Amino acid sequence: KRQEYFDDYWKLGSWELQSSFLNSAVNIGEPNRKKYGAVHGKSFSCQYHLGNVRVCKEFFLKTLHASNKRVTNVASKKNISETGISPRDKRGHKVPTNKTVQEKTDLVKE
Repeated sequence: KRQEYFDDYWKLGSWELQSSFLNSAVNIGEPNRKKYGAVHGKSFSCQYHLGNVRVCKEFFLKTLHASNKRVTNVASKKNISETGISPRDKRGHKVPTNKTVQEKTDLVKE
C-alpha cells in the first residue's frame, strides 16, 4: 500500500499536480498549545493523511520521498489562502527581457 502512494505521487509528474496532492493530504489547524507571550510562536499545526488514514509526519515524508521544506511550503501557502487551494507556481511564465524579437531573427536568417 505504501508503494502505491509513492507511485501515485510521482506518476503525477508536474510540480503543480504534486503540490495539489500534498495540499489534499495535509490538513491545517490551530496548534494545540501556544507559549504565553511568544513573539514568533507556532502559527499552524499539520495533520498528515494517506488515503483515509492519519499518519505521522515522518511516515508521510518517507513514504512519498518528499522533503520537509516542500511539504511545509505547501502547507503554509494553504494556510495563507482563503480558499484553501495552493496558488500556482509563478516561475517560468514571463518572456525574458533579453529575448530577440522574432522579426529581427527572421531578417538575419534571410
